[in-house]
Amino acid sequence: MKFYKRNSLNPKDPRSNNFAVDANGMILTKSVIGMEMPSGTTTQRPGGTTYPTEPLVSGTVRYNSDNNGDLEVYERSKWERIRTVRPATITVQNLGNGDYSSTIFGPLNPDYAPSYLVGSANIMVYVDNVYQIPVTNYTVGLTPAAINETVGETASTGTSTLQVSTVVNVITATYGTMLVTGAGIQTGTVVLSTYNTTLQPPAVPATVTNHYVVLSLPITRTINSGSTIVISYTTGSYITFTSAVPTKPVVTLLGFDGYFPPG
Repeated sequence: MKFYKRNSLNPKDPRSNNFAVDANGMILTKSVIGMEMPSGTTTQRPGGTTYPTEPLVSGTVRYNSDNNGDLEVYERSKWERIRTVRPATITVQNLGNGDYSSTIFGPLNPDYAPSYLVGSANIMVYVDNVYQIPVTNYTVGLTPAAINETVGETASTGTSTLQVSTVVNVITATYGTMLVTGAGIQTGTVVLSTYNTTLQPPAVPATVTNHYVVLSLPITRTINSGSTIVISYTTGSYITFTSAVPTKPVVTLLGFDGYFPPG
């Protein structure tokens, strides 16, 4: 025989005795309508900004009202979304074109970070229509180190174009841009584009390629040749190729491994 114990949390509340506990500790309910899960924002999770002292316990389940809404469970030391069966579209992210010099492209769509940060093979990468082999041709990693660029030619006050020592990969994704700092550079200046010019003999003794960076804001004072500017990547995840990418579009497919972000 099984015995049931009603848990009357509040005798004045008719909803408080809707749950029972059987002899084995199983929680039961007779409701035919449904059960409302604890609900809140990401910051209201246990251990989050709102409740920092609340312990994180494996198996905790709640409804996250952020990110279009999803059930989530805390397991393996992180929060995981509990996904229902729903239509989901593989995301195609265009990361711009190669230039026979750049090797770093990104940042990748952060919604898929729990997938591709597990391993480089969790995304598909193409240069034009050529599939790239994970690890052999590319790896996925976090924000690359900032680039120290040497200015090649003196630039006058008010100009927005600087000659630099190397080609800088332009970030074309909507998740960030490359920030430029240095003497004469206005706060908030970012890279708009880059381009090369090639001078051929007899204009110069030998073939010379010059690299240029177009800035979003004009410089506030003359920047002399030999000066250093710093170009920083937006925080995120990036694809790093093992060799320079030719002038072909770089495209990655996100979500084909079954991981789909909210929506």
